[in-house]
Amino acid sequence: MSDWSARDWSDDMTGRAPGTVGGNVVQFNDGDRGNVLRFDGVDYYVSFGDRDELDSPSRFTLSLWFNKGEDLVDRPTNHGIDNVLIAQSSGLSNDNFEVGTQGSMVEVYIDSGLSGALDTSVIIEAGITLNHWHHLAIVYGTEMSLYIDGNKITTWTQYNGKLDDSTTSPLTLGLARPNSDSWGEFKGLMQGVQIFDTELSSTKTLAPMNKLLKDHLRVGILSPCSLKCGERLLLNETQ
Repeated sequence: MSDWSARDWSDDMTGRAPGTVGGNVVQFNDGDRGNVLRFDGVDYYVSFGDRDELDSPSRFTLSLWFNKGEDLVDRPTNHGIDNVLIAQSSGLSNDNFEVGTQGSMVEVYIDSGLSGALDTSVIIEAGITLNHWHHLAIVYGTEMSLYIDGNKITTWTQYNGKLDDSTTSPLTLGLARPNSDSWGEFKGLMQGVQIFDTELSSTKTLAPMNKLLKDHLRVGILSPCSLKCGERLLLNETQ
């Protein structure tokens, strides 16, 4: 488990995956949500380096909160992903994972299958709006499912199995291919980025969202629940 605390979000308290800031990514206190990260959309990012445990995973769950301040559609990645939230890609090694948005839609690039058999991007309407907090979760394994704000948007059954190896590509927030192409920049706020090494059930996938709703908004969509210790947390940028 890696954990970026509210006091210093770029410093991994466990020593497992320290984050490195590129550019002027800043942390500030949001009145409703506590500490969040602000990206300005100009080559700014947080990099966790080459994460060996994420090079070629066969299953994982991604959970994060984001608030898009501007829709930047003039700088997509080579896979057509805009406003990149998280990516594992580089100019020298293989790209195997990118998640972003375009307008109200969510875009996902996934390099699933041997030798690029499913090296494709998908885009789907998800109701994303500017200057509004959204919770995004992707569950990957026997298939790939997307959740937005507690609602299951879709499942892609063609995506399953190990991702093609990213070799030395870094895992980043805020753009893809840092220190080379640096494209797909995100302008907005981000909080609570977590990656687990398993396919969480829908209830567990939404647990981070329910906890924050309970803590900050005093409402809940599903009954709060805890993530079991047996489900190993790979990355955790907590509030």
